[in-house]
Amino acid sequence: QDWRANFEPNQENELRSLGLPVSLMRGKVMLNEEFVVCKIGDTLTPEKAKIAKLLGIPMAHFRIELIAMWEKETGSVLEIEA
Repeated sequence: QDWRANFEPNQENELRSLGLPVSLMRGKVMLNEEFVVCKIGDTLTPEKAKIAKLLGIPMAHFRIELIAMWEKETGSVLEIEA
């Protein structure tokens, strides 16, 4: 999907204030040059985090592994096998 579909023309100034080299062309937000938001191991600045959020890039993946559950009726804890 085209990343520009996420942005309205009135967001151009916000994107530019975040450091993205953008301009408006025929009512569409255009990236003027290649831009790397961040690389593995880089410190994520508030501006780069906002860019990642606007682009729909997840900043973290969370996973929960259920190892036990409490049964309300019996008051017991049931361990769950992997």
